[in-house]
Amino acid sequence: MKYTFDSINTLLRSGAIMIESPRKPLQLNIQLRELQKAHAVTHGYPIINNIRNNMTFRHVFIALTALMCSITGNVFAGHHEKNEMVMADPTNVWTVGRITFKDGKQMEFRQGLAEFMQSDLGKKFPGTITYNWSLSDGSHPATHDMVMTFPNVSAWAKWNMAFFTAGTPEAQKWGSIFLDSVEQSTTYTMTTVAAWGPSELYALTEVIPFRTDDLPKFVEEFNMFMTTNTAKEFKGRVAIHQCSYCGEQEANALFSVQHKTPEDFDAWRIQYATSSDFRDWLRKAQTMATFVGNSLVANLDAYPVNSAELLR
Repeated sequence: MKYTFDSINTLLRSGAIMIESPRKPLQLNIQLRELQKAHAVTHGYPIINNIRNNMTFRHVFIALTALMCSITGNVFAGHHEKNEMVMADPTNVWTVGRITFKDGKQMEFRQGLAEFMQSDLGKKFPGTITYNWSLSDGSHPATHDMVMTFPNVSAWAKWNMAFFTAGTPEAQKWGSIFLDSVEQSTTYTMTTVAAWGPSELYALTEVIPFRTDDLPKFVEEFNMFMTTNTAKEFKGRVAIHQCSYCGEQEANALFSVQHKTPEDFDAWRIQYATSSDFRDWLRKAQTMATFVGNSLVANLDAYPVNSAELLR
């Protein structure tokens, strides 16, 4: 499959490829660098700046909520009690592509992704892919997200090599559908730090981005709140994540608060609205961090493949 500048630019912004492999450059990467040089001459800026400047960080974090629907057990090992803090494997990495579709192309994209994930190559994906709908996210034009989780950067790179160098018909077909459906996509990368609650797929996710100068202390203090009577009534999952590759942005971390059903969501809103435990925690949190908004995302499709075949 021959990649043009525009096609590589779109795939890069979706999070589908990394610019370089850890050990050796891919053939695609060589072509990419040549296209970057030509584009810099004719347009006055390199491709990576185009990617970074397409959206504000508040909108990025709105998109990142979708990923929390897809964090699975490969990041957190073993059995854990309800609301016990679990520190994530520090090598975990996840990316989100914030998607604006061409007119009438949403279903083509969704069906194409479903078909690809049932293919031989899709069944080798070394993590989880989710497709999500942004229910309430302010003014950004993107309506959906495609999220990919990996146990580490090495797994991410091996997936890129398998997808872009093997030349399989299923990869070419899905790549064509992606490029035909997507008007614009932007990507940021995060790492999960700690979580409380069962590692499952959840229907609804709230996201609360924030900036702090002492994330370990923030995590420690939140863990204290999770031992209170109020927190013990929480039925879902909470996680704290830090930005890995997000450029110079307003926030550097986020909460994800997940609920299995709308009824659970309503029950939690009532619980914390009348809780002195929560008010005490909120006052303390505001001395350690600056909060910059929130949003709500619903999971549409999830593909928790987590295959080890490419990692051998």
